[in-house]
Formats: sequence, C-alpha cells, structure tokens
Amino acid sequence: MLAHAAPARAQVREVGLGDVLAAAASANQEALQADQAARAAQAEANSALGHFGPSLRAEGNYIYWEEAQQVSLSGGSGGATPALPHLRPPMKPSWLA
Repeated sequence: MLAHAAPARAQVREVGLGDVLAAAASANQEALQADQAARAAQAEANSALGHFGPSLRAEGNYIYWEEAQQVSLSGGSGGATPALPHLRPPMKPSWLA
C-alpha cells in the first residue's frame, strides 16, 4: 500500500498591476518627489489659467428685527416732519419657525 501525501498549498494572494505600481512608488523617494513636482506644476498652470477667465463676486446683507421699528425724521429747516408709518417686523423665515 502506498500512502499519498497531500500536496502543500501555499497562501496565494492576487495582486493587481495597480497594487504593484503603488508599492513600488511608495518605496521610491525619487518617484514620490517627481510626482509632487508634477502636481505642483499642474496646480500652478491651473491657477494661471484661472486668471484669464471672467470672475464673479457676490455679496449680501441680511437684517432681521423682532420688534416694530419707528422712524422719526426731524424737520431740518423748520418744515413739518412728514408722517411715516411704523415699520412692521418682517415675517419670520420658514427655517426659523
């Protein structure tokens, strides 16, 4: 009787080309420095291109009061002060309700 030994199985891990290139690049300092230099040059080029196009600037102000406001104008040259209605408080925005 012959005894057959089971073949030994090694641990096999699939590695893709991207994994191999990433491992090689992370261990190579010159490649890392070249990559950083290329990224810096691309960022500088993008920045320069951004100055040629149109630009847009927006500003805004928001005033909110909870009580009625009263406006009073003095009659500077002795004239009568015009009657102004009281300013009602604005409606409360839906996101504050």
